[in-house]
Amino acid sequence: MIQVIERFHRILEHLSAAPDRPCQLGELAELLNISAPAAANIVRAMTELGYVRALGRRRGYLPGPALYALGRGNPYLYLSSIARPEIERLAACCRELVVLVCECGGKRSELLRMAGATEITIRQPHPHGTFYNLFRCGTGILLLAYMDEPRQRQLWEYWHGEDNILNLNEFNLFQARCREIAAAGMFCSGDEPPPAVSGAQRISIAFPILQSGVPIAALGVLVPRKEFNSAGDSPALAAARQCALNIGNLLEQ
Repeated sequence: MIQVIERFHRILEHLSAAPDRPCQLGELAELLNISAPAAANIVRAMTELGYVRALGRRRGYLPGPALYALGRGNPYLYLSSIARPEIERLAACCRELVVLVCECGGKRSELLRMAGATEITIRQPHPHGTFYNLFRCGTGILLLAYMDEPRQRQLWEYWHGEDNILNLNEFNLFQARCREIAAAGMFCSGDEPPPAVSGAQRISIAFPILQSGVPIAALGVLVPRKEFNSAGDSPALAAARQCALNIGNLLEQ
C-alpha cells in the first residue's frame, strides 16, 4: 500500500514539473522502473479514485492536462472521475440511492453507485459485468429515449421491450412516450426495480449526462414519494437536475 502511494506521488510530482508537456505511459513506466501495462494500471486507478482531481489538487499538486489526457483514454473512467464529487454531494443531500449508468451492449451498466453517506462503488463497463435490462429501469428508459428509432426497435425486439416499466406493449406507443421523455429532458416514474428498497414508496428520477449536447450516460436517483409536493417538485429533484448539469459542464472544461 505504501509503495502504491509513493508511486502516486511520484507521478504527480513528475507531471507537475511540466504540466503542459505531453506525457506518455512509457515515460511514467521508466520513471517508476515498471512495465508500461503496470503504469497504465496505476494511472487507471488514480483516475477511478478521483485522486488526481481531488486529493492531488488538495495537496498542492498541479499536474495540468497531461494526466487528465491519459485518463481520457477510457471515456467512462474519465466520466466516473469527473462525476464522483458531484454524486457524493448529491447522495449526501438526498440520503438516497444515486447511480451513474451508461448503455453497454444494449443493456444498462452502472459506473458509480452511492447511497447516503455510504462508501461509493466504482464499476467499469465490461462484457461480462453486471447489467440490467434498459426497459426495466428508469435510467434505462431515459437512455432509450435518446436513441434513434432503428436502435430502439432493435433493442425492443432483442430484449422483449414489451415487458417495460411503462406498461406499453406496442412499439409505436413506447416510441411516442420516449419522444416525450427526451423533450422533457428527464424521466420520473415509480420505483426503480434494482435494487429492491424497503420502506416508503420511492420515485425513480433520471437525467441525461450530456457531452457536447450528446447524452453519454444517465444519472438516477430514488426519492421517497412523500418528499414531492402537490406540484410534483422536491428538493431532491432540483438537486439531481443540477448535478447532471454540473457533470456535463465539467466534461466540457
